Amino acid sequence: MEKYFWKGLDKFGKRKRGFTLARSKEHLSSLLLNDGIAVLKASPRKGFTFSLAFFSERIKLEQKVFFFSQLSVLVESGVELLKALKVVCRQVKSKKLKRVTLRIINDVASGDSLSVAMQKQDGTFSPFVIHMVRAGEGTGILGSALKNLSDYLNDRLIFR
Repeated sequence: MEKYFWKGLDKFGKRKRGFTLARSKEHLSSLLLNDGIAVLKASPRKGFTFSLAFFSERIKLEQKVFFFSQLSVLVESGVELLKALKVVCRQVKSKKLKRVTLRIINDVASGDSLSVAMQKQDGTFSPFVIHMVRAGEGTGILGSALKNLSDYLNDRLIFR
């Protein structure tokens, strides 16, 4: 993935600009369009040395519990992963979590596994969470792994 500097317009015609990680200019355009921004100009920034964690989306633990709880219920009941992600995305109220979920949906729709899509979110999800999801994918019990993850995160929330 490359870091792109872009300029664009939001849905109100207001000029926007920023840096975003993407696989290509087309992928960048798709990501930003999901956020309501039409790209006017984009160029890759090679050799950019800032830590990717600096640009990560910080999601509250309560919101992660909600995300994994809802996703686990849908996946365990037999809903296809991509459709389940879209349903959860519509339920999410946090703008940050919605942006992350839209990027995950885009990556899963492009053929990535859920764990790979989550790993691309640059520090939003801990390595433990990503490994739990990967284990669920590898053993064919993703729904159960998501439920266990939701329970674990909920316990962390309660015992803070």
